[in-house]
Amino acid sequence: MRRILLFLTLAIPLLGYGQMLHDANWCFGDSAGIYFETDGTLSAFNSGINVFETAASISNLNGQLLFIAEVKRNQPQDLGRLLAAPGTMLDYGDSLLMGNSITQGALFIPGNDTSTYYFYHLGYNLALSSQGIYSIELYRTTIEEVGLGQWAVTQKNELMVQGPLQEKLTAVRATDGNCWWVATHRETFVSCSNEFRLLKVCGESVEEDLSRNAGKLKCGGSGYYGEMEFSPNGRMLAMALGTDSFEVFEFDRCNGSLLLSASIGSGYGGGAYGIEFSLDGSFIYIAERRDISDTSFIYQFSLSDSLITLLASTNEPGGYVGQFELAPNGRIYLPYCGQLCNIGMSDGYMQCLGVIENPEQSGLACNFNALGFCFEDTASITKNGLPNFPNYNLGPEGVFLATAGKDTTLCSNTNSTGVTIGAPPVPNITYLWQPATGLSATNLAQPFANPSQSTWYYLTATDTTATSCAVNTDSVYVEVRTCVGITETSALQAKLYPNPTTGTLTVELPSATGGIFTLFNLLGQRVSEAPLTGKSTVLDIDVSLGIYLYQISIDGHLQNGKLVVE
Repeated sequence: MRRILLFLTLAIPLLGYGQMLHDANWCFGDSAGIYFETDGTLSAFNSGINVFETAASISNLNGQLLFIAEVKRNQPQDLGRLLAAPGTMLDYGDSLLMGNSITQGALFIPGNDTSTYYFYHLGYNLALSSQGIYSIELYRTTIEEVGLGQWAVTQKNELMVQGPLQEKLTAVRATDGNCWWVATHRETFVSCSNEFRLLKVCGESVEEDLSRNAGKLKCGGSGYYGEMEFSPNGRMLAMALGTDSFEVFEFDRCNGSLLLSASIGSGYGGGAYGIEFSLDGSFIYIAERRDISDTSFIYQFSLSDSLITLLASTNEPGGYVGQFELAPNGRIYLPYCGQLCNIGMSDGYMQCLGVIENPEQSGLACNFNALGFCFEDTASITKNGLPNFPNYNLGPEGVFLATAGKDTTLCSNTNSTGVTIGAPPVPNITYLWQPATGLSATNLAQPFANPSQSTWYYLTATDTTATSCAVNTDSVYVEVRTCVGITETSALQAKLYPNPTTGTLTVELPSATGGIFTLFNLLGQRVSEAPLTGKSTVLDIDVSLGIYLYQISIDGHLQNGKLVVE
């Protein structure tokens, strides 16, 4: 019997802070760096970079800084590079097509193992820029481990979405928790557009490349910039239009569909720029910024009653507000220069970040602190951008353990009438059993099995709810043989270790009698077979990583089970 995870549309579990610490290190601005401790406290460090808006960094699962994206301004073309540590460039990590002043210009996505990372970045099309045409494309750069703790760029500037695009790039995990949706939006300079571009990426593979038209038809250059963010649970997408309004969409993590649910206009007349959700998704924080010589505003929008609360305004020329980012400690941070612009200023920027201390509280109770975090090192200067992080800790839509039942034996010499396999039915799940031979039905959760010979039965369970795309399989072995006595069991009490295995497996038998070890994939196809000699046999398992079914056969007696190769 093999147990698997089947994904349901229950309440979305957010893995607690400390599960995946990919966003523990923030590198941005001029030399600014913040490390978020697992207890929620912060410590500053010198990141050694100097970027205006485009910022991205990623840490490993233990919170150790892995890579930093840096963009050097070189008009009309900005070129970026990837750093393994402050000041240390990755091999082949230069000449990346990026943009220093692109609002959300870059982000990192981990691969399906710990040896590969993908860097998605918006950059100018060199060919078009040389002709004086402004166009942004979406590119991907791949980073792989080439030795113990050594990393290198193995493919760079891979064109993923041809432009022209807006200055918006974000990502969210798909329903199964393994793949990602990478989202961008078409530009509106030349023509009107309300087109989102969505890539479903699973490691290096692009499973889907979708175009979704949703929201207001946007015309003109005013909507070019501004942030676009998924909610922490991945079910909503919010976007700043660049004018004085914002849009909020319901998002389906299964199929990438978008449905407009709210259009937000503040009435203050600024340019929509920053946007971020509270951790529980009940509030959206938005920022309007006019020209840097004019007033900017920060306010809270309640998704439950559409109430807008003004939190702060710069109230003076020269004030500005930058991008938002939800931190691992649940607070929201942003570059902000208001009435205290003269404190810690250097070249028009500050040594401090504004902080929304309690973003899940309504109205002014959210407690916006203009000087919520300040760098003691005067070399650390905030600018317009903060690192662009997806929610690395977002899991699947919900899980439960599905099973096809316990492996069992039918005695052909006792007029056995069969056995019930499977498990009790679950709402919104459909069932398909194969093969049909010996089954009372193929579409029930618990059919009756009475085969004439030993049979592997394979179950495909499909979640039919609107927001799920989960299809998973399980299997059970029904052995048919002549039984010597009613207490006899098919289990040989053989031992296998280690399980999971990385390729070497030891099989210990209860006696010195030899036998046969056979390995099947989850479709029941034989992929490996080896003799067992003596009481203990060491086997080299040369198969792809994954879950397999094994069978040990000794003198007509069988033992079946699951083997994980990793």
